[in-house]
Amino acid sequence: MSQNNCKKPKHILHMNLKEKQTFLDSFDIVLSDCDGVLWNISAPIPNAGAAINLLKIAGKAFKYVSNNDGRRSTEAYIKKVESIGARNILKNDFILPFKVLARHIKLNYPSETCYCIGTETFCQSLKETDVEVQNVTPGFDIKPDKLINAVTPIENAKLVIVDIHINMTFIDLALIHQYLLKKNCMVYINAVDDRLTVSKDLKIVGPGLFTQALVECAERDLIIFGKPSDIMAEYIVDEFQISERKRALFAGDNLFADIKFGIQQGFQTLFVPTGVHSITDMMTQMPENQPDYYADGLGDFVEFFNDITESLSK
Repeated sequence: MSQNNCKKPKHILHMNLKEKQTFLDSFDIVLSDCDGVLWNISAPIPNAGAAINLLKIAGKAFKYVSNNDGRRSTEAYIKKVESIGARNILKNDFILPFKVLARHIKLNYPSETCYCIGTETFCQSLKETDVEVQNVTPGFDIKPDKLINAVTPIENAKLVIVDIHINMTFIDLALIHQYLLKKNCMVYINAVDDRLTVSKDLKIVGPGLFTQALVECAERDLIIFGKPSDIMAEYIVDEFQISERKRALFAGDNLFADIKFGIQQGFQTLFVPTGVHSITDMMTQMPENQPDYYADGLGDFVEFFNDITESLSK
């Protein structure tokens, strides 16, 4: 398990040489969130790409874990990571919700059709895994006389997938609520974050507040398949053949979707305040919910490796 129960978070640049080397030797793989760690919607995080390259040179595997596959495909993710300067990026380096969901469906509902409320990008990605998919997302401009049809669920639907995205409408939420009311229908969702980071100085309300309202109205939970779910954790461990969870370092900007997830799953955790939450937010958490390590940004690894190199050369 994590060190959180007995130690305060350590800043990776505020350790002595021995502590830095011990930290570096303690993990084999970095599992990193993308939005808020590598980039924000408006700009890349400084030196994030260089940090990735240095970690890989040091022998660490670097993998990307995101809930946002409705916004971009795997190929688009590769281009996005390459655009910040990271090198040698492979398709299998990415853990995205549609991959997690596809395996879960094949294991548990092999003959069921997935009725999706979400983006065409997400639906297409899921279709390419050979899962039967039907996109039932309502249109944008629903007239009052079409409302009943727009929010009436498909009668025989037993498996509904919700892909949270920035263009969701009230009608989308109303339809999700109707599916939640169907007791014989399983409703899965990829993300329930309560805040989203657009830029360093701009944070907006996230989908979690809206989905929580649906859950309370329906008196029934949505099943999360993205972070911070057990479903995603099991996929990560299997996909990357992680035999010792404590030798994986989970890096994230969200204290709940990333850090708490990492703690609960037995990974080491690294918090960076370049997205949703701040250092102040981190320090006000209960000790058991605080990360093992923190940095001002992933780019701190550039200085981290410089410090080690300079110390060893003296």
